[in-house]
Order: sequence, then C-alpha cells, then structure tokens
Amino acid sequence: MCWLVLFDSDPKMPKLPEKLFTAGGYEVQIPKFLIGLFLPLISRKNSAKNGRGKYPRIEVAGASMRIGKTTLIRRVLVDRLIQLGIPVLFSPEDWRNNPHLRASYQDQAGRSQALKESQKWFAKRKFDQLSKPVDKAVFIQDVSPLMDLGYAVTNAVLEQMLGGDFEQYLASFQRLAWKQVLAPDLTIFLDASDDVLLQRAEKSRRPFETFDQSYILTMAAINGFLINSAPDQDSILHVETDNNNFARDEEVQDWLFSLIVKELIKRDWSEMEQLLV
Repeated sequence: MCWLVLFDSDPKMPKLPEKLFTAGGYEVQIPKFLIGLFLPLISRKNSAKNGRGKYPRIEVAGASMRIGKTTLIRRVLVDRLIQLGIPVLFSPEDWRNNPHLRASYQDQAGRSQALKESQKWFAKRKFDQLSKPVDKAVFIQDVSPLMDLGYAVTNAVLEQMLGGDFEQYLASFQRLAWKQVLAPDLTIFLDASDDVLLQRAEKSRRPFETFDQSYILTMAAINGFLINSAPDQDSILHVETDNNNFARDEEVQDWLFSLIVKELIKRDWSEMEQLLV
C-alpha cells in the first residue's frame, strides 16, 4: 500500500515498528503495510507559557478499555476536590452521543467505514471538549486524545479498519488544530498486567461490545507505545493498578489523591499544597 504524506516532518513523531509488546510481554506483530508509518504528533500549547488559569488541567488515559479511568476521576478526584471546596469541571468521554459507535462493533460489511466515522467523531468531539476555555475550575478530561488515536491504530493493526479508511482517519485527525489547544498539566496513565486487563474488560464491557483477548492486549501494547512516545514525558504520571484497588479501598483512594496532588505541586502548581493539609 502506498501511503500519502500526511504530516509535516518531525523527528519526534512516533513510527510504528515491526513489533510491539505489552508490559506483560504479549507480542503484537504490525502488518507489513503499517511498519514504519509515522503517526500524528499531538503537540499542544503549554499552559504554563500561555497564561494558565488558576487551576490545573488533568487528562486520564490507560493501557486499555475498562481499566478504571472514570472510576479514578469520580471517586479519587472529583468527589474529594468538591469536598474540599475546589471547583471541578469533569469532561466525560461522550460515547453515548456517538452515532456511529454501535455499528463500529458489528461484524458486517461496512464495519471499517463505521470504525473510521466513529473514531473521527471521537477525535472531533475530544478536540471541541479540550478547546473550551476553563480557568475557574480544575478541568478533568476522561480519555486523552492520545488514547483515541490508539484505538484507531489498534483497529488498523488488527485490520478491522482497512487501509484506505485508516488513512482518511489519520488525515482527519491531523487536520484538527491541536496546537491551539492547551496541553494538560498532568496526564494520568493507568496500567495493569495482561491478566488483570483481560479480567476487567470481560467483567465490565458494555452490552454492544465484544470481548476479544487479542484486541485488548493489542490496544495495551499500542497505548503503551504512544504514551511513551509523547513529547512531554515529565507531565505523565504512570499508575500501576493491579495492587491498587481505588474502586473500593478508601486508603488507596487517599494515597492516589495525595500522589496526584504532589505531582501537580512538582509541576509548579504550589497552590495545590493546601489540599494536603
């Protein structure tokens, strides 16, 4: 397949290798037509250099689906911040309003196009969510655009989104003016072992979602690759969740909340120190 030159040349752009691996060692073989493909570099404005507001911006991502992103946001961050009198704007993953989502999960003719349209919708919706000016509350985005990109790449690697549709998706993604959007002050990336990822995906999948072990682990390998290729590694907090049950354990919730606040303080948000008193 001959790919169009979609992006400006940048040595920091992630390039798909021949193989990727999960943290647990699961191997993902990249199809020949995708090996060496440069992926979009989501370069955004640094809030510290562009008149940041009073409160930080946080984005949450993870190795795969159903790893606990929304649970972390609601139980560890939103509830505690509100209890402490800190205003919060929670920006959820808006999957319920995606008109292409259900069709993208159905194994039928036209699924590749449905996947393309679904992921284009998610990218545009995420761009709109992140473009809103917010300076009077802690802004928390559920699912970073990097994870949206990872979902599309996963479907291309598994050849569920066909080459032409994937190329159109990449072009659409890159056309969004990401450089005009503020970067997060902190990205929280949740990870887990392969077995735990599979257990959670099977236990909490939505009614229209299918469960496929190779799909979950391929996504984990790709999301791990993308997060480690992100330009600002200092803004990423990696959290291992196998032994940290923040869904039910209040002590773990307290520990994780303190960890996140300390990470923000390290990134020059000294105003957050009041939350540790």
